[in-house]
This record gives sequence, C-alpha cells and structure tokens, in this order.
Amino acid sequence: MTDRTFNFIRFLAEIGITAIGTFYKVIAEIWDLPYGEAVLATCVALSTLIGVFTEWQRTQYAKSKMALSPVDDATPINIADDAPVLDAETGEEKTYAEIKAEEIE
Repeated sequence: MTDRTFNFIRFLAEIGITAIGTFYKVIAEIWDLPYGEAVLATCVALSTLIGVFTEWQRTQYAKSKMALSPVDDATPINIADDAPVLDAETGEEKTYAEIKAEEIE
C-alpha cells in the first residue's frame, strides 16, 4: 500500500466517515429524514473498524522498517535547552540524555 493510499484511508477513518454521518444526522433532524441516528452509529462503527485496521497496518509497517543502528551502552543525545534532565544518580541537571538500546525479538 502506498503512503498516499494509506493516508487517504486513514483520513476517511479519522475524519471523513464520521463527518458524513454527523452531517446526515443533523440534516435528518432538520428535514425529518429517516434513520439519522442509525446512519450516524453505522458511520462511527465503520470509522472505528477502519481506524483499527489502519493502526494495525501502521504498526506492521513500522516494525518492518525499524532498523536499530548499533550504539554503545550509553550514546549521548542532545536535547532541547528548555528540557533539563536530572541525572538519576547525582541529581545534577544535564543537557543530554543517555539511552540504552536492547535488541527486540
């Protein structure tokens, strides 16, 4: 599945289908159309179902693309100036964080 297709399906799940259901529910009340509540509930259920599948697909894609680069036991990574980190052992403020990577099976 291409990124464009995935993003379109995700948009439908997160916004499009629910928006259509909500629109019909409101219009149904104004114009006395049938099944407004049922259409909205169906759209929400469909949106949720598609959302679950797209999240599963995103997770599978991320797992397949995840490549852990080799790192030392503690590779320093610069962090933002406005986000101080306290050293767990000394309590001193640091401008970097140490991340230890473990192999995931």
